[in-house]
Amino acid sequence: MQNRQPQPPPEHLKKQLWQALRGPLPGWRAHIDMAPPQRFPDKEPRDLPPPPGARLGAVLLLLYPKHGSWHMPFIVRQKYPGVHSGQIAFPGGKVDETDPGYVHTALRETAEEVGVVVSPEQVIGKLSPLYIPPSNFMVYPQVAMIDYTPAFTPEPAEVAEILEIPLHRFDTCRDTYPRRWQGQTYHIPCFRVGEHVIWGATAMMLNEFLQIWKEITS
Repeated sequence: MQNRQPQPPPEHLKKQLWQALRGPLPGWRAHIDMAPPQRFPDKEPRDLPPPPGARLGAVLLLLYPKHGSWHMPFIVRQKYPGVHSGQIAFPGGKVDETDPGYVHTALRETAEEVGVVVSPEQVIGKLSPLYIPPSNFMVYPQVAMIDYTPAFTPEPAEVAEILEIPLHRFDTCRDTYPRRWQGQTYHIPCFRVGEHVIWGATAMMLNEFLQIWKEITS
Protein backbone atom coordinates (compact mmCIF):
# COMPACT_ATOMS: atom_id res chain seq x y z
CA MET A 1 0.00 0.00 0.00
CA GLN A 2 1.20 3.52 -0.77
CA ASN A 3 0.85 6.09 2.02
CA ARG A 4 -1.09 8.81 0.25
CA GLN A 5 -0.92 12.28 1.76
CA PRO A 6 -3.06 14.38 -0.59
CA GLN A 7 -1.03 17.48 -1.44
CA PRO A 8 -1.93 18.43 -5.01
CA PRO A 9 0.99 20.04 -6.78
CA PRO A 10 0.35 23.71 -7.62
CA GLU A 11 -1.12 23.57 -11.07
CA HIS A 12 0.88 26.57 -12.24
CA LEU A 13 4.12 24.87 -11.18
CA LYS A 14 3.19 21.63 -12.89
CA LYS A 15 2.22 23.53 -16.03
CA GLN A 16 5.44 25.56 -15.98
CA LEU A 17 7.55 22.42 -15.64
CA TRP A 18 5.56 20.71 -18.40
CA GLN A 19 6.22 23.66 -20.71
CA ALA A 20 9.90 23.96 -19.76
CA LEU A 21 10.54 20.30 -20.54
CA ARG A 22 9.16 20.86 -24.03
CA GLY A 23 11.27 23.90 -24.79
CA PRO A 24 14.99 24.03 -25.58
CA LEU A 25 16.73 21.99 -22.87
CA PRO A 26 20.08 22.96 -21.27
CA GLY A 27 21.65 19.68 -22.44
CA TRP A 28 25.46 19.64 -22.38
CA ARG A 29 25.52 23.19 -20.97
CA ALA A 30 24.20 21.71 -17.74
CA HIS A 31 25.93 18.33 -18.08
CA ILE A 32 29.41 19.80 -18.33
CA ASP A 33 29.20 21.45 -14.90
CA MET A 34 29.00 18.02 -13.25
CA ALA A 35 30.93 15.96 -15.80
CA PRO A 36 34.13 14.09 -14.88
CA PRO A 37 37.14 15.90 -16.40
CA GLN A 38 37.84 13.05 -18.82
CA ARG A 39 34.35 13.40 -20.31
CA PHE A 40 35.48 16.37 -22.41
CA PRO A 41 39.23 15.76 -22.87
CA ASP A 42 39.56 18.27 -25.71
CA LYS A 43 37.74 20.93 -23.67
CA GLU A 44 35.07 21.23 -26.35
CA PRO A 45 31.60 20.98 -24.80
CA ARG A 46 29.28 18.91 -26.94
CA ASP A 47 26.85 16.04 -26.85
CA LEU A 48 28.62 12.70 -27.00
CA PRO A 49 26.93 10.52 -29.60
CA PRO A 50 26.55 6.84 -28.78
CA PRO A 51 28.53 4.33 -30.81
CA PRO A 52 26.70 1.77 -32.94
CA GLY A 53 25.39 -0.99 -30.73
CA ALA A 54 25.00 1.13 -27.59
CA ARG A 55 22.47 -0.29 -25.17
CA LEU A 56 19.30 1.71 -24.51
CA GLY A 57 17.95 2.58 -21.10
CA ALA A 58 15.63 4.95 -19.27
CA VAL A 59 15.47 6.41 -15.76
CA LEU A 60 12.81 8.27 -13.80
CA LEU A 61 13.18 11.54 -11.93
CA LEU A 62 10.15 11.40 -9.64
CA LEU A 63 8.95 14.51 -7.79
CA TYR A 64 6.67 14.14 -4.79
CA PRO A 65 5.71 16.21 -1.72
CA LYS A 66 7.02 15.35 1.74
CA HIS A 67 7.15 17.51 4.88
CA GLY A 68 6.25 20.57 2.84
CA SER A 69 9.07 20.20 0.30
CA TRP A 70 9.45 18.59 -3.09
CA HIS A 71 11.55 15.43 -2.87
CA MET A 72 13.19 13.07 -5.33
CA PRO A 73 14.19 9.43 -4.73
CA PHE A 74 17.57 7.93 -5.57
CA ILE A 75 18.73 4.35 -5.21
CA VAL A 76 22.03 3.12 -3.82
CA ARG A 77 22.97 0.16 -5.95
CA GLN A 78 24.04 -3.09 -4.38
CA LYS A 79 27.67 -4.14 -4.74
CA TYR A 80 28.17 -6.27 -7.84
CA PRO A 81 30.94 -6.96 -10.36
CA GLY A 82 30.17 -4.04 -12.65
CA VAL A 83 31.15 -0.44 -13.38
CA HIS A 84 28.24 1.09 -11.45
CA SER A 85 28.56 -1.09 -8.34
CA GLY A 86 27.48 0.71 -5.17
CA GLN A 87 26.75 3.98 -6.96
CA ILE A 88 23.79 6.31 -6.46
CA ALA A 89 21.37 6.44 -9.38
CA PHE A 90 17.84 7.22 -10.43
CA PRO A 91 15.46 4.27 -10.61
CA GLY A 92 15.68 2.84 -14.11
CA GLY A 93 17.34 0.31 -16.32
CA LYS A 94 17.64 -1.36 -19.69
CA VAL A 95 14.95 -1.21 -22.34
CA ASP A 96 13.29 -4.60 -22.79
CA GLU A 97 12.22 -5.81 -26.21
CA THR A 98 8.60 -5.75 -25.04
CA ASP A 99 8.74 -2.12 -23.82
CA PRO A 100 6.70 0.14 -26.11
CA GLY A 101 8.84 3.16 -25.29
CA TYR A 102 11.20 4.89 -22.87
CA VAL A 103 8.40 6.04 -20.57
CA HIS A 104 7.29 2.44 -20.12
CA THR A 105 10.86 1.34 -19.39
CA ALA A 106 11.35 4.03 -16.73
CA LEU A 107 8.02 3.26 -15.04
CA ARG A 108 8.49 -0.50 -15.16
CA GLU A 109 11.96 -0.28 -13.68
CA THR A 110 10.79 2.15 -10.99
CA ALA A 111 8.05 -0.25 -9.93
CA GLU A 112 10.52 -3.13 -9.86
CA GLU A 113 13.33 -1.34 -8.03
CA VAL A 114 11.51 0.84 -5.49
CA GLY A 115 7.97 -0.55 -5.45
CA VAL A 116 6.20 2.63 -6.57
CA VAL A 117 3.71 2.49 -9.42
CA VAL A 118 3.59 5.66 -11.51
CA SER A 119 1.14 6.00 -14.38
CA PRO A 120 2.12 7.30 -17.83
CA GLU A 121 -0.24 10.24 -17.25
CA GLN A 122 1.95 11.36 -14.34
CA VAL A 123 5.00 11.66 -16.59
CA ILE A 124 5.21 15.33 -17.57
CA GLY A 125 8.30 15.42 -19.76
CA LYS A 126 11.83 14.29 -20.42
CA LEU A 127 15.41 15.56 -20.19
CA SER A 128 18.22 15.36 -22.73
CA PRO A 129 19.44 11.85 -23.57
CA LEU A 130 22.88 11.10 -22.16
CA TYR A 131 25.43 8.54 -23.28
CA ILE A 132 27.31 6.72 -20.48
CA PRO A 133 30.62 5.36 -21.86
CA PRO A 134 31.62 3.01 -18.99
CA SER A 135 28.50 0.87 -19.41
CA ASN A 136 27.81 1.74 -23.08
CA PHE A 137 24.27 2.94 -22.32
CA MET A 138 22.29 5.68 -24.02
CA VAL A 139 19.91 6.81 -21.28
CA TYR A 140 16.62 8.66 -21.78
CA PRO A 141 15.59 10.44 -18.53
CA GLN A 142 11.87 10.87 -17.84
CA VAL A 143 10.32 13.29 -15.32
CA ALA A 144 7.15 12.56 -13.35
CA MET A 145 5.23 14.39 -10.62
CA ILE A 146 2.81 12.86 -8.13
CA ASP A 147 0.70 14.55 -5.45
CA TYR A 148 1.34 12.17 -2.54
CA THR A 149 4.26 10.78 -0.56
CA PRO A 150 4.88 7.23 -1.78
CA ALA A 151 5.87 4.28 0.38
CA PHE A 152 9.05 2.82 -1.06
CA THR A 153 9.89 -0.87 -1.06
CA PRO A 154 13.43 -1.52 -2.34
CA GLU A 155 14.14 -4.61 -4.41
CA PRO A 156 16.89 -6.16 -2.23
CA ALA A 157 18.78 -7.87 -5.03
CA GLU A 158 19.43 -4.55 -6.77
CA VAL A 159 18.86 -1.76 -4.24
CA ALA A 160 20.84 -1.41 -1.04
CA GLU A 161 19.11 1.79 0.09
CA ILE A 162 16.64 4.42 -1.07
CA LEU A 163 17.53 8.08 -0.52
CA GLU A 164 14.70 10.59 -0.30
CA ILE A 165 16.30 13.98 -0.89
CA PRO A 166 14.48 17.34 -0.82
CA LEU A 167 15.33 19.43 -3.87
CA HIS A 168 16.43 22.40 -1.76
CA ARG A 169 19.33 20.33 -0.39
CA PHE A 170 21.02 20.54 -3.77
CA ASP A 171 21.33 24.32 -3.45
CA THR A 172 24.30 24.01 -1.09
CA CYS A 173 25.85 20.57 -1.55
CA ARG A 174 28.02 20.91 -4.65
CA ASP A 175 31.49 19.56 -4.02
CA THR A 176 34.29 17.50 -5.56
CA TYR A 177 35.87 14.25 -4.52
CA PRO A 178 39.06 12.48 -5.63
CA ARG A 179 38.79 9.42 -7.83
CA ARG A 180 41.50 7.38 -9.55
CA TRP A 181 41.11 6.68 -13.25
CA GLN A 182 43.75 5.22 -15.57
CA GLY A 183 46.51 5.90 -13.06
CA GLN A 184 45.57 9.52 -12.39
CA THR A 185 43.62 11.22 -9.63
CA TYR A 186 40.77 13.45 -10.76
CA HIS A 187 38.64 15.75 -8.65
CA ILE A 188 35.16 14.80 -9.77
CA PRO A 189 32.26 17.28 -9.48
CA CYS A 190 29.54 15.85 -7.26
CA PHE A 191 26.57 16.53 -5.04
CA ARG A 192 27.52 15.53 -1.51
CA VAL A 193 24.46 14.85 0.67
CA GLY A 194 25.63 13.78 4.09
CA GLU A 195 27.79 10.69 3.58
CA HIS A 196 26.42 10.10 0.10
CA VAL A 197 28.11 11.25 -3.12
CA ILE A 198 26.11 11.67 -6.33
CA TRP A 199 28.40 11.95 -9.34
CA GLY A 200 28.83 10.93 -12.97
CA ALA A 201 25.83 10.54 -15.26
CA THR A 202 23.34 10.83 -12.39
CA ALA A 203 24.82 14.18 -11.32
CA MET A 204 24.85 15.38 -14.94
CA MET A 205 21.17 14.53 -15.48
CA LEU A 206 20.24 15.94 -12.08
CA ASN A 207 22.03 19.21 -12.84
CA GLU A 208 20.05 19.66 -16.03
CA PHE A 209 16.81 19.18 -14.11
CA LEU A 210 17.90 21.55 -11.34
CA GLN A 211 18.65 24.31 -13.84
CA ILE A 212 15.13 23.97 -15.23
CA TRP A 213 13.61 23.77 -11.74
CA LYS A 214 15.44 26.91 -10.61
CA GLU A 215 14.20 28.85 -13.64
CA ILE A 216 10.55 28.10 -12.90
CA THR A 217 10.67 28.41 -9.11
CA SER A 218 12.90 31.46 -8.55
